[in-house]
Amino acid sequence: MPIDSRLPNFRSLSPSQRLDHLQQLLGLSAADADLLRGAGALPLAIADGMIENVIGTFELPYAVASNFQINGRDVLIPLVVEEPSVVAAASFMAKLTRHSGGFQTSSSAPLMRAQVQIVGVSDPFNARLSLLRHKDEIIAQANSKDQLLIKLGGGCRDIEVHTFADSPRGPMLVAHLIVDVRDAMGANTVNTMAEAVAPLMERLTGGKVRLRILSNLADLRLSRAQLRIAPEHLATAAYSGEEVIEGIIDAYTFAVIDPYRAATHNKGIMNGIDPLVVATGNDWRAVEAGAHAYACRNGHYGSLTTWEKDSAGHLVGTLEMPMPLGLVGGATKTHPLAQLSLRILGVQTAQELGKLPWPWAWRRTSAPCAPWPLKASSADIWPCMRATSRCRPAPAVRSWTGWSSAWLRAMTCALTGPPSCYLKSAGNNRGRCATGGSRRARRPAK
Repeated sequence: MPIDSRLPNFRSLSPSQRLDHLQQLLGLSAADADLLRGAGALPLAIADGMIENVIGTFELPYAVASNFQINGRDVLIPLVVEEPSVVAAASFMAKLTRHSGGFQTSSSAPLMRAQVQIVGVSDPFNARLSLLRHKDEIIAQANSKDQLLIKLGGGCRDIEVHTFADSPRGPMLVAHLIVDVRDAMGANTVNTMAEAVAPLMERLTGGKVRLRILSNLADLRLSRAQLRIAPEHLATAAYSGEEVIEGIIDAYTFAVIDPYRAATHNKGIMNGIDPLVVATGNDWRAVEAGAHAYACRNGHYGSLTTWEKDSAGHLVGTLEMPMPLGLVGGATKTHPLAQLSLRILGVQTAQELGKLPWPWAWRRTSAPCAPWPLKASSADIWPCMRATSRCRPAPAVRSWTGWSSAWLRAMTCALTGPPSCYLKSAGNNRGRCATGGSRRARRPAK
């Protein structure tokens, strides 16, 4: 049933009145409302089955963010978070995007990687080809362990073999099983498959299998989001919309070139994503780990978002990053409030859920605050920043080959001139709008 996510005057209501309004708007059952109305939504007996040595439960605020329109559909977003301003800032940013049709999102297939580490291989390049030659046999062995997943349309789809011919422990192969996990997060599924193929891989390579485990760098399970905001919707009493856009892009550039800024910038992004991951009972630690590793995919740690202007002068934001979320298994299946969160969101598949967290990544568009010019204090310590220095490969300590070579090769850099990270001329001391950081937004949700 379509809803209007704008919720006028919602903040002025009491928690009980807000819940009454949502119950009517979303058609929640009395049992659903009761879960939120009182304490103890997670019974101790269920908690005791989730982890070890349970002695009680710990509660956090549960809220909804308003104004969200995603792919033409209004959505209320459940968020579990202790930090003030996250919900208000997310709701305000969603309000700004509504003028241009809200957020546009998409996601790739739910593909996860299982890694099988093979050591003690004397001929790693030949062993790699042996594994690839027997790909069909390996895939069949992996799929034999999860017939239900096969019936649901998932299963092992392919393999990759990464060769590390000169690691500190000698030649090593790392085989990746590429598995469509459907509506699961996928950790248990891919781990079981990796265990199943280990003896076969040992026989084919003559090596010894060590680790057999999933990778939390889910770079094949990506979610994407886009937004566009016209200058007139960003104007304030002190700054024109055009000035605000220039400040946002300058602040974004700061995060691109400086890993110290990028860490805070991306923390602000995850401030908006993690609360939904927690509310749906998913593994926020896996999402965080994959996000920060993905931010290093170009050889240095940088911004997860991009900000630019289109030909009409509108602010355009984009984001693409791993999002390994599931609807089945774990706390998503056992926690009563996680199940309620999924009903509030109205999602039916893990891919649909993966399209939802991204809009909160835009929540940090704080008031003009950053003094100019920005100092270059980090350039001496991180000379690999592309805007300030040139890099050269280190003397070969490891001879990486295969897929990993472009991403993971060790680098050292030498400054070729005085470091200069100024994003504006020294004569421009005007404040600019920061984005992606930890400064709290002051505007209330409306």
